[in-house]
Amino acid sequence: MNSHKPIAVYSGTFDPPHTGHAIVANYLAQWAGVEEVLMMVSPLNPLKAGTHPVTDRMRMRMVEALTEGCHGVRASDFELKLPMPTYSYRTLCALRDTYPGRKFRLVIGSDNWSVIDRWRNPEEIIKEFGLIVYPRPGHARPTILPDNVQWLDDAPQVVMSSTFVRQAVAEGRRLDYFVPHGVAELIEKYKLYRNNDK
Repeated sequence: MNSHKPIAVYSGTFDPPHTGHAIVANYLAQWAGVEEVLMMVSPLNPLKAGTHPVTDRMRMRMVEALTEGCHGVRASDFELKLPMPTYSYRTLCALRDTYPGRKFRLVIGSDNWSVIDRWRNPEEIIKEFGLIVYPRPGHARPTILPDNVQWLDDAPQVVMSSTFVRQAVAEGRRLDYFVPHGVAELIEKYKLYRNNDK
């Protein structure tokens, strides 16, 4: 392993992980100059869960299915093991303490960049770890960026959401191409997101 390259920390609830997540992770692994990408499953807000909430373990299994064939991308349950509540800065510090000598950079979307000042410890995140910003529609690159912030100008954008996938499943629609095949198999096998079952 090349310890001079940082590890990209791409965290989310991934409820469920979809093709858009897979494209972001694959792009990061190949074009962002990182050693590897950790797709880190974050704790699910219990107030946000539907009538049939999906367990942390099942979301982890779905991310494992998504990352299985993607070189340089690995599923991680690191944040699920941390005390609640979890915040990005706290998670990054815990990673640094657990893996001394490794460098970690946080991945965020450009929509989150526009509200980064509302995060906990945003200046410390940028200074101590750094950010990789993935573009999203409607959120343009600022003229001036702070040091230690990398903006992926040429990255492909996919407008897709986990909310859309959950709604599609609840309506009984097919998931072909919306989620990777292994994720679709788990959703079908365990009858996930079928909130409207009679």
